[in-house]
Amino acid sequence: MMQAKGQLGARLHVQLDNTCGENKNKTVIAFLAWLVYMDIFEEAGFFCMMKGHTYTLLDQSFGTLIQGCKSNSMFTVTEMMKVIRCVLFTHGSVCAYSCFARALVLKLVARASLHVPRACEHAYFPLHVHCARTLCYKVEDCREIPCVWDFKGWLEPHIHNIGGFATGQFVDGMHEFLLRKDAEGYVRITFRQSAQSSTWFPEGLGYEVFRTPPPVTAPPIAPLNFDATWERNIVSGSVRQ
Repeated sequence: MMQAKGQLGARLHVQLDNTCGENKNKTVIAFLAWLVYMDIFEEAGFFCMMKGHTYTLLDQSFGTLIQGCKSNSMFTVTEMMKVIRCVLFTHGSVCAYSCFARALVLKLVARASLHVPRACEHAYFPLHVHCARTLCYKVEDCREIPCVWDFKGWLEPHIHNIGGFATGQFVDGMHEFLLRKDAEGYVRITFRQSAQSSTWFPEGLGYEVFRTPPPVTAPPIAPLNFDATWERNIVSGSVRQ
C-alpha cells in the first residue's frame, strides 16, 4: 500500500464477517486509522455483514473457489495460487482460462476417444475464454504473503480504549465503521448499526482513535507460534477434505 500510495483511490472500503475476534476489533480499527493517518486514503471504513449474507457475490465466490480447488491437485502454494487465478481472476468481460471449461472439454475429448498431446493443449484450451454463463468476480490479483506482521503490538500502545461497538447479549453490535481526519488532522471513528441507520455514533465528530502519534515505520514481523499454541492437530483435522 505504501508503494501504491495515490493509486488506490481516495476511499478504502472493506467487507468483513461480523466476528469480533478476527474482524470487528480495535486492531482492525487501528490499522485502518493508520492508513488514514499516513494519508494513503482520505477515509477508510469497513462493513460487517448481517446475518444471511451468504447470498452476496463475495460469499458466492468462495463456493466457486472451493469447487475449483476440489477439481485440481495442488501440492504447493504456487499451484494453489494458479488455481485461484484460474477460477476468480478476470479482466473486464473476459475471464482467465477456466478450469471448468477445460475440464468440460477434457470430458468431451475423452468421450470421443481423442488423444490430445500436452504440447497441443493450448490449441484446445485457449488462455482466455468469454464467460457467457460463468460468473466473473473481478478479482484483481492473488499474492502470497511472505510473513505476518504484528499490527496489534505495533499500534495498541497508541490507541484509545474504544468500545461499545461489538456484539452484545441482545444485539449484534455496530456494522458500519468510518474513519477520517478532522480539521486538525486527528483520525476519528464513527459507526452505526446498519447501512439503513440514519444515526451515527457517537454524536459529533466521532471518537479520536490515537492517543499518541502512531509509528510511521514498517511494523515488526510477528513471531512464529508453536504447533501447540495454534492447536495444529485440531485445525488440521477440521480442514475441508
